[in-house]
Amino acid sequence: MTLAIFFKAYLTLGQGQSHSCRDLHGHIQNSPAVLRALARLDQRAFPLQGAGGEGSELVINDPNSSILGRDQFFHFLVEHLKDPHIPISRLKLSGLSWFNVPSVASWHAALTSFPNVSSLFLNGVICEEVHFLALIRSFPALTHLRLDENRIRAYEATRSLGVENVESRFASIEDIRNSQRGPELISLHVGITTVSDRIVLDLLATRNSPVVLRHLRELIIRDYANIICDISFARRLNMLLELTTDLFDLDLDNFKISMCIRLLCMIVF
Repeated sequence: MTLAIFFKAYLTLGQGQSHSCRDLHGHIQNSPAVLRALARLDQRAFPLQGAGGEGSELVINDPNSSILGRDQFFHFLVEHLKDPHIPISRLKLSGLSWFNVPSVASWHAALTSFPNVSSLFLNGVICEEVHFLALIRSFPALTHLRLDENRIRAYEATRSLGVENVESRFASIEDIRNSQRGPELISLHVGITTVSDRIVLDLLATRNSPVVLRHLRELIIRDYANIICDISFARRLNMLLELTTDLFDLDLDNFKISMCIRLLCMIVF
């Protein structure tokens, strides 16, 4: 196996994985110099499209954690990938569940704190709110976040798409903006498919947000759930916009406008 092929074998775990976690981990154990060699590879050998353009993308695609959830070598393997000299700048977690693993603490620890990840895509992740928040906050270099079709158990239990941001009634925009802690985002993309996706919009506009929105440059919101764009939604959007100071690009797609467009624009802008 050539060095480049070996490295790329790391980049798809779960569905479509070409080598077992045991084999990949064993290779490193038997050849410790492999990691040092990988760290010297030109990042341009593994180009990615989109923001940034450099570094490599690690995709962990495992619906309901049925493949990796009970693989003890998965945990050892990803610890190697967290080496700060390894050029993994993007991480996509797809279909993973925190409820189908022997140890939630070990599973959560394995997926957090990649030091070089600047772009994170959470797609179809199933977990508790505490794990959702801690996961996002654990990436110190994070600047690009995409969320789509995730399910947070407490949110799904509400079975409501009409949750209001209560905090906004008691805290000023400046208070919320100054209280947000976590990585500072440049780009935020939210696809609204589940109840949780909608509630996350409120969460991001509170002091409990896992990210800081002050310097957000790009905001993309896509509606896949036929949500009516009414006054309530316009107020939510307005909260997000007011928390930013550098927003350059706003992209709203597939929303049904149920009110006068002029009135909607007055509320948002």
